Amino acid sequence: MVGETISIQHITDLPTLLPLDGNLAGVVHYIGGLNIIIKFINSKSAKAFYDNEHNWNRWFKWLKMGFNDDLIQERITWIKINGLSIRFRSNEKFALIANAFGKTLEIIGIDSNAYDLSRGNVYIITKHTTIINEVVNVSFENKVFRVGVVGYDRDWSPIDKSIQKELVPHDNNNDDDVEDDMGEENYEEE
Repeated sequence: MVGETISIQHITDLPTLLPLDGNLAGVVHYIGGLNIIIKFINSKSAKAFYDNEHNWNRWFKWLKMGFNDDLIQERITWIKINGLSIRFRSNEKFALIANAFGKTLEIIGIDSNAYDLSRGNVYIITKHTTIINEVVNVSFENKVFRVGVVGYDRDWSPIDKSIQKELVPHDNNNDDDVEDDMGEENYEEE
């Protein structure tokens, strides 16, 4: 089963939220952007989870049985924005610049309490498949500023592997065979 979560925090919390809410049959895999796959022990478990919208509508924008390889490939990354004039530093200005490269998720370190006012850090979802490293011209109040935008790796993963559990059959009397299944459709590797 594949779906898009409501926010990045939902991806991070999903491996803990599903078991706490009584959904013990699925293992969560991150596939990029806000998208995840939930792998179930069998088709019956996947269908039961999917058919009860209360199981998933608090965490997902949408959810589909099977796997959709037509998803737009996105990734989550941090960018540093360097060289913006101190008097123009604001969440709105940093988001405006960051949105040229993707969708802004979070902005850090731009308030006047930050020690380093030479840059701002922005967390984005982007379709760029390579590291972002560009200079852009930004104009405010009839002045043009050359601003550097540099992607960087924070060695981040949304899912803590230590909380993921292996798929274990929860009903030994089930007539369904235990199978490695993501929903109703089976896929073979070529």
